[in-house]
Amino acid sequence: MAEATYTCILCLRALQAEEQGLLVLGHNICPECESKIVSLTRDDPDYEHFKSGLKKIWQRLGA
Repeated sequence: MAEATYTCILCLRALQAEEQGLLVLGHNICPECESKIVSLTRDDPDYEHFKSGLKKIWQRLGA
């Protein structure tokens, strides 16, 4: 039987079912992205990337 795979909505990396990450409104966030989000500051070069990625989750909710 094939293992279920999931995709991180932020980095698009395929996740295995046993990997722990965040599940936000049905969308997966991998542990690496979760860790980066927690440590981000507004002046971090990746801030806008992660901000727009998280917006995708909320925009899909309203669609």
